[in-house]
Formats: sequence, C-alpha cells, structure tokens
Amino acid sequence: MSNYGYVKLYRKSLVSAVFQSEKVWKVWCYCLMRANHQRTCILWEGREMELEPGQFITGRFEAARDCAMKPSTLWYQIRKLHEMRNIDITSDNRHSLITIKKWAQYQSTTVSYDNHIDKRLTTIGQQIGTDKKGENENKERNKHTPSENMMRIFHHWNSKNIRSHRTPTAEMERAFHKSGMSEAEAIQAINNYAVVLNDPESFFSYRWTLEDFLKRKNAGKRFVDSEVLQQFKIRTKPSVTYRAEEI
Repeated sequence: MSNYGYVKLYRKSLVSAVFQSEKVWKVWCYCLMRANHQRTCILWEGREMELEPGQFITGRFEAARDCAMKPSTLWYQIRKLHEMRNIDITSDNRHSLITIKKWAQYQSTTVSYDNHIDKRLTTIGQQIGTDKKGENENKERNKHTPSENMMRIFHHWNSKNIRSHRTPTAEMERAFHKSGMSEAEAIQAINNYAVVLNDPESFFSYRWTLEDFLKRKNAGKRFVDSEVLQQFKIRTKPSVTYRAEEI
C-alpha cells in the first residue's frame, strides 16, 4: 500500500448512518485509505494475488493496531460496515479481503459531476443550464433538504439502534409533520419506544422504520406518554397480543 495520494469524502456523509458512530466512521476512513487505487499484483503467503481497485487484505490484529482499537471492537465495526453494505468481506481464520463497494463510482480519478456543478455554481453570474436534462439531474441531486428539527430527530433515531437509516427522506419529514408532534415529543416517543424494545420484561418487539413509526395513527403519539412503558410489561400482557399494525 502506498502512503501517498488521497481519497474523496463526500459531504453527504454527514447525514449517513456511518458518520453517526465515531468508531464506525474511523474504521470506514481507514478502509478507504487502505484500499488500492489501481489493480495490483501481490505475493500473499507464497502465491500471487491480484487485487482490484478498492480492495485490500488485512488481519484483525493489524487493523486493530492501526486503528488503536481492541481486535474484537475493530471487527465489530467491520461487520457493521458490511451490514450497511459499504464493504464486502472474504475471510479465513487469519486474514480478510476487504472490498469497498461502489469504489469506482465515488473514488474515480476523473472529474466528478459533483465537482463540475460546484465549479459552475461558484462562478459569478453563471447559472446552471436550463435544458431539460440539466433540470432533471438537478432535481435528482436535490430531492430533499431536511429541516433542522428533522435532522435532530433522524440522528436521535439512529442513535437508538432501532433500525438505522442512511439519510432522512421527504417521506419521513411529511410523516413527522402529519403526526402533529413537536420535536421534543417525537424525541421522547423514540426514547420510550427504544426502552420498550430493549426491556427484557416487554412482550412487544416489532421494529418499525422511522417513517412508519411517525406516520402510524397511534404509535408515535402513544409512545410520548411514559406510562406506555408499563403497558408492554409481560406481567400485564393482555389476553390478545398486539399486532404492529394495531399500535
């Protein structure tokens, strides 16, 4: 691996699930910087191997040392990145081949469309072309800009490890506004919902997405009230079990 060169970090990473965890983010950046930027042939344990761009080989202890983490902690973050579909892993009992997904899409050495647009926007008096293709591309790139309170609700939801989302969507924001809850009420509802899910005495374990949680007729508002915690205790379990769609 060369110690020279650079990798690209995109601003939209700020609203990704990876960015919300300090350790996952650190390991993700480590993987980006370890990955080969071009096809490379190496000699590995007496045999020749060809690594594609975006791939590298590492051992758990080697990566843990580089990231200043315990091996078990490091491997947990690697597995999280795999679950988030950022990387693929091929392992044996000693080493792992890590493959960065979408490497060519985000780390290409050619000038990206993002950079092209940025340069055009910073030129005084210059406007983005109004041809139909340009308008469609611009709409696609700017589907939704979440409000500040939606961003806080979104990050709080991801911090509870209920069901992580990569980015806040327009559907989530619409569901929040239709719910009639304030930001503080939504955060309190999320807190109570997480307690119910993690309580060993609770019989309710269905994990909604954030959008579904906010738009359910009763779910969001019901969980605002802290007394809801007692309603899901096993000792007070009703004779008829709640289904998720009934909450």
